[in-house]
Amino acid sequence: MKAPGGNNLRARVDHDVSAEVATAQGLAETDLFNISIQDTTTGVTERYLNVSVVDGPRRIDNVLVNQSKLVRVQGALPAARPKDSAVPAPGEKPFGDNTPATNYVVTTQAVDSRPVANSYIEAGLMMPSRVCIY
Repeated sequence: MKAPGGNNLRARVDHDVSAEVATAQGLAETDLFNISIQDTTTGVTERYLNVSVVDGPRRIDNVLVNQSKLVRVQGALPAARPKDSAVPAPGEKPFGDNTPATNYVVTTQAVDSRPVANSYIEAGLMMPSRVCIY
């Protein structure tokens, strides 16, 4: 399938999660994170709240399979949640090319209707060859 704008996907991570949701999932609050993925060409943004890399009902790979039209996880998940994205300075766009970076490039080598090679999220959520778009 095609992934419009695959070379323009950016992700932001934050740790503004719910302690109540963590308890309900049988996880620690420090296991959870939120992730936003944006196609910077079309502006389409997906946001997933209270997800985890730990086994549970909101494990990120399963959430993306069931809900995302932009990204998938391939391979093993990392042991810990990714770090927070930097807060943009006043006037900066959260998904823009800012210094310091306020987002992570999801893939730099996607071509519509072709397999993705060496794609990544630099945040540590998804390492080389673990993220693909469809």
